[in-house]
Amino acid sequence: LKPEEENTVVLYCLDLASGAFPLNRTLKIHVDAILQAWLGDDFPKDGVGINWTNCFVERHSSRLGQYWSSSLKNA
Repeated sequence: LKPEEENTVVLYCLDLASGAFPLNRTLKIHVDAILQAWLGDDFPKDGVGINWTNCFVERHSSRLGQYWSSSLKNA
């Protein structure tokens, strides 16, 4: 992804987090769709690699982080 596209994805992640949606699978689906549209048939059918999401979060750790959620019953 280009830097401006990565920033858009970070903002998308922050939006997901504000709604308490899980990030890993949703992020992969979103990025796969962006890259499929951009690269067409040159993009692998399986999408981004197995570690892509974790590497992305780590690369943007100043803005994103991984947290354990807790049940509302226990809150």
